[in-house]
Amino acid sequence: MTMALSMPLLVLILFIYLPHGYLFQQNAQGTDVDDKFGSLAEKFESLHQHVLNLEDRVKEQERKIQDHEQKIAELENELNDYKKYFDQASQEEKQDKPKISGSKRTFLSKMFGQKRVFSKTLKTKPELMTLNGHVSNPNINSRIRRNVEGEFAFSAYLTHIIDHMAPGHVIKCDKTLLNDGNAYNPITGVFTVPVDGVYLLTFHIDSYTETHVTLVVDGGNTADSVSEPHVYRNGFEIMSGNTALIRLRERQSVWLEEYSNADGTVTSGEAYRFTTFSGVFMYA
Repeated sequence: MTMALSMPLLVLILFIYLPHGYLFQQNAQGTDVDDKFGSLAEKFESLHQHVLNLEDRVKEQERKIQDHEQKIAELENELNDYKKYFDQASQEEKQDKPKISGSKRTFLSKMFGQKRVFSKTLKTKPELMTLNGHVSNPNINSRIRRNVEGEFAFSAYLTHIIDHMAPGHVIKCDKTLLNDGNAYNPITGVFTVPVDGVYLLTFHIDSYTETHVTLVVDGGNTADSVSEPHVYRNGFEIMSGNTALIRLRERQSVWLEEYSNADGTVTSGEAYRFTTFSGVFMYA
């Protein structure tokens, strides 16, 4: 009787407790799977963000590469311009100096030697003497002295717009109206002083934005100009400029450059030549 009651009771206990334990185990396994899935989702999201960051870095590197390629192309074009400029100068020099032989070379060397002696006399003596020994007119003497030194003058303008100029950007007026003595280089925008003396230098700029330009001599500031349109006149350009009468030494370099403002603009073109740079040798 006791054995008969114990078996049904055991079955009942197993029936009651076993399913609950099994279900608890299943729930525990399900929770573990959810945790693992959540962890994997977080890792996937982290990896996805990392991939996006890498893509941004790749794009940035590609942009830098394009900028470098563009700069290389500009430098190559500038180098080609230099080559053309020097080739042309070499050809002109060959044409200007024909070959002279024999007695003509001897005669010309003597003649030019006499002229060099005469030019030294003009520079060193207060009263300028003519070749026959008479004192000449002082007004004529000043003109003779300038002719002995040489005639140097240039005037150039910018043929295009330059924007987003940073401080130190050289403004290269790339087209010349006059370049007597070839002392101004339209490729570099630099005037190289040919002889010691007093020079008159002037420049003008046109701009739609706040732009600061300085006349530089061997890296030093000489004269400044500020073009600053009024805040209520947006879209209107403003012109400015300056003039300097200064004594310069041979082989000094003179140019225009942006200073102070980090986003300067100069406006000019073939039709409207607003931005210009000019200079002339006055006297020794």
